[in-house]
Amino acid sequence: MALNDQEVQEIQLEFLENIKQNKPSLTTETGKKYKVINSVNKVTQAIAVAPLNAEGQPDYSQTTIVVAGTQPVSDFSGNYANHLVSTANALGARNGMSAQYKDIRQFYDDTEKKIQPHQGQISNMSGFSQSAPPVAKIAAEEGVPKVTNFMDWGGVAATDLFDSPLGQVLTKAGAPVWGSTGAGETEITKKDRAYLKKHSTSYSDSENNTTIIDGFAGIIPYGQVREVEGSGHKASFVHLKGNGLDIDHYVKNNQFCSGMTEEQVRKIAKYKAEKAKETVWNKPDTWFDSTDPQTYIDEYKKTYGAFASVKDQLGTKLANSQVNITNLQTRLGYTNDSKTRIFLRKELVQEVANTASLQGQIYDLALQKEFSDAYIQMTALISQLRTEAFGLANFLSVAEVEELLAPLSIDKVWSTGNEATSLAAMATTKSQLETFSTNINQAANRLEEVDKANALIFE
Repeated sequence: MALNDQEVQEIQLEFLENIKQNKPSLTTETGKKYKVINSVNKVTQAIAVAPLNAEGQPDYSQTTIVVAGTQPVSDFSGNYANHLVSTANALGARNGMSAQYKDIRQFYDDTEKKIQPHQGQISNMSGFSQSAPPVAKIAAEEGVPKVTNFMDWGGVAATDLFDSPLGQVLTKAGAPVWGSTGAGETEITKKDRAYLKKHSTSYSDSENNTTIIDGFAGIIPYGQVREVEGSGHKASFVHLKGNGLDIDHYVKNNQFCSGMTEEQVRKIAKYKAEKAKETVWNKPDTWFDSTDPQTYIDEYKKTYGAFASVKDQLGTKLANSQVNITNLQTRLGYTNDSKTRIFLRKELVQEVANTASLQGQIYDLALQKEFSDAYIQMTALISQLRTEAFGLANFLSVAEVEELLAPLSIDKVWSTGNEATSLAAMATTKSQLETFSTNINQAANRLEEVDKANALIFE
C-alpha cells in the first residue's frame, strides 16, 4: 500500500534538515515515524524512507523516495559548487530532461538494492521543481504505483513534445533555450505519459510563480495536475488532505482550487465580486477587479477545469478519512509518549465521527440519484410505448388510442408518496448520523481533557 499525498508532502517538508544531520530516522510534523534507508546530500538531495508499522518495525513495502529541487545560490550553507551546479541544471532543463535524471536514477537503483533483502518495494516517488520531471520518468520506467510531484519545472522540455512542431513554436515564441542537460536522449514518452495519467499527481500554484520562466510557462504535460489559487514556489504552498487538495480549506478562505463543485465556485465568485467593490487605491492590481461573479466563474473553468460532482467529492473525503483511521491506529500502536497518545486518541475519535457523517451524506445522495434515474427511465419507457402504440393504431382514432393509453402515464405508475416517504426516512438517518458525529466530537474533546488530567497526575 502506498503512502498518500499528504504523507509524502510531510516528508518533502522535513527531509532536507534530516539528511544534513545524517539521522537514521525521520519524524514528520504530525508525528509519523520513518526509518531512513538511503540519503544523498550533494548536487541532488534525496531521501528514501520506510514507515514504521504498529510494532515499530519498518514496512519496506511502502518505501518512498523523495527528491528536492534546485539548490538556491542564495543559500550560503554547505557546498557553494552544489548550489551553482544545481541552478545550472535547472536552467539547462529548458533544453531537455534535467541533468538530475542521472543522479536520481542512481539513487533509485541504490535504494532498490538496499530493500531487496527485505522483499521491499518502492511504492512512492516525489519530486519538487526541477527534480519532478526525472522522478516522473523513472517512476514510469519502473512502474512505481504512486507519484506525488510539486511545482514541476521544465515539464514540456522533458517530454518528447519538446521535439514536436508545437514545442518548436513555443520556443520561437519567446522560450529561450541554452545549456547542456547531460541527460542524453532521455525524455518522457507517450507511453510514459499514459502510465503517469493513472499514477501521478502534480500540485502547482495557478500563477506558476517560478516555473513560468522554465521556457514553457510552467506547463505540466503529464499526469493529473491539481492547481491552487495564488503564487508560491514551495511544496508547503498547497494544502493537502489524504490523496487530494484540502478543498474545505480553500472554500473557507474563498480561494479557488481544482476539484470544486459548482456551488462552491459560485460562493467564492460571489465573495470575490463583492470584495472587488472595495477598491484599494494604493494597490493598482485591485483597480480592475470585476464586480460580476460570472467573470470569476468563467475564470475558474478556464484555469481549473470542469466542476466536480458532489458525490465524487464526498467519495474522496470518505476514502481519505478511512485511510487516516488506519494510519492513526498504526501510530497509536507504536507510540509510547503520553502527550502524543492524547492527541492521536482525540484525532482518531474525530475521524470516526467524520466518517459517519460522510457516509450519511453519501447514502442520501445515492438514494436521491436512484429515484431520479428510475423516474427518468420510467418516463422514457412510457414515451416510447406511447409512440409505438400510435404507430400501430392504423384502425383507431387518436382519441381511442389516448383512451386506451390513459392508465399508462407517469402519474399513474409512479408513487410520489412512496418516493417522499423514502427520501424523508433517508434524511432522518442522515440527520441522526450528523448528530452522532457532533456528539462524538464533543466526547473527543472531553476525552482529551480527561487524558491531560490523568497525564498530570503521573508527572
